[in-house]
Amino acid sequence: MNDDREAAFQVTIRHLQRSAAALGAFVAAGMLLLTLLVGTAYAQQPTAAQQNAIKSNCRNDFMAQCSGVQPGGQAALSCLQQHSSSLSSACKSAVAAIGGSSAPAAGATTPAPAATAPAAAAPAAKAFTPREEMAIARQECGPDFRAFCRSVALGGGRGIACLRENMARLSPGCQKVLSAR
Repeated sequence: MNDDREAAFQVTIRHLQRSAAALGAFVAAGMLLLTLLVGTAYAQQPTAAQQNAIKSNCRNDFMAQCSGVQPGGQAALSCLQQHSSSLSSACKSAVAAIGGSSAPAAGATTPAPAATAPAAAAPAAKAFTPREEMAIARQECGPDFRAFCRSVALGGGRGIACLRENMARLSPGCQKVLSAR
């Protein structure tokens, strides 16, 4: 009888050891993922020197290109990055000094060639990323969104879908942006 208990006890101990090893691996993987996420978020934050360079070099550019965006946050930086082709050279240099500026700038310049042929682009409309949706809703279609889609919650493409449903009633600038996608 004691041998049976001893064998059962040994099996239980081995099971617990395996479970502890699996749990340890799971916790280690979770910590690694958390470290990567925090590191990525930290890497995307501009330094104080970069923020000061943008404030001093981009004031006029910001007012001209991004006046509808709240200054000082990630949305303001994204707006400047999206309008990099229209920025002064000093502002463009300050924005480019912040890591990750090439991807949004490239995405912002991609729609321009498609705008010359909106009829071809409209049937195959590209899905907007949440960042693109917010940028368009704020910059190009803000008044139209407030007029026709005020009750629609942003996110999941709902705002852009509402604007597209009201395409005939939208301002020419908003129609152009939506047709380019």
